[in-house]
Amino acid sequence: DKAGVSILVEPRETYITTVREVSDTYLSIRTPVSGTAFLEVPRGTRVNIEVQVYNSMSGKVCFKSKIIYQEWARNRFINIACPRKLSWVQQRKFFRVETIMDAEFSLINRNNKSTSLDLGYPVLFTLIRNISEGGALLVIDRRILTDDFRDMDMIIRLKLPDNHIFRARARVAHIAKLAAEEKYGAGVEFINISRQDQEKIRKFVVAKSKTNYMV
Repeated sequence: DKAGVSILVEPRETYITTVREVSDTYLSIRTPVSGTAFLEVPRGTRVNIEVQVYNSMSGKVCFKSKIIYQEWARNRFINIACPRKLSWVQQRKFFRVETIMDAEFSLINRNNKSTSLDLGYPVLFTLIRNISEGGALLVIDRRILTDDFRDMDMIIRLKLPDNHIFRARARVAHIAKLAAEEKYGAGVEFINISRQDQEKIRKFVVAKSKTNYMV
């Protein structure tokens, strides 16, 4: 399963499932659950589809189509006519997932050419709101929101759910106030991270993404 599917059926009910098969004429999805039963949709029903892809082309594809067949006898699935037009809702080099994780970081001057990824002093504490192989969104306090912060890199230490701890050097890409909070979100890009740690993050992102789309 390399893709998750969100199917919107009138009257605007959304169901989550996964891709079963793709051909030149149809997209086959596993029949999603509606309440305690499997969803039943008549042939010809108009639907809006979002497909989230998790491979190197990570992104979200949207299109409108209609149901052309539903199988009940053995493997429950629904075939949807291939669309004439596709649109990308999201397309990033790395796919991000929402999460809540504790992290620590230290600020360093960008002129520092050291390859060491050891935390310096002082150590600041933060939360990670989303993460990908390429970066993360840190929740920062107003007290450290200064021009110096924007002009410095950082060393981040983060503990993944499998107890793997990684360190990475990162640069601040953007900062914005978080809605309804007295805190700010700092989007950071990893600029020095080991391949092993990057692979650990990739596996975590894919696993968490799949759980959001499985039924």
